[in-house]
Amino acid sequence: MVWESAEGIAEYTKIGRPYPHTVLDKDFTAFMQKIAWDPNKRETISEITRIKLADDTEFLTYSSRWEGHDKLYGNYDKRNRCELGVYEGIERQTTRVLNEEKNEF
Repeated sequence: MVWESAEGIAEYTKIGRPYPHTVLDKDFTAFMQKIAWDPNKRETISEITRIKLADDTEFLTYSSRWEGHDKLYGNYDKRNRCELGVYEGIERQTTRVLNEEKNEF
């Protein structure tokens, strides 16, 4: 699962692909617009994880919870997002297949 972020969009741009917006991205954007007016809205970071790979590359991920009230009815609402943070870059992988008609790769 990948959440929309400036870093994620930049990585997709590097490989020439558009960022794939998901239903969860759209829901979170709508939620943030709904509670934008609330002066008491808040974000809570619930966990931070450091991941170290075999090649000594390290990066952090964290979980976040946003809470606030909507303007129309004043109802309390919250959204949780897990595994946010800085990830390794996306690498393009090219697969070669045999061209059977010309007997070449």
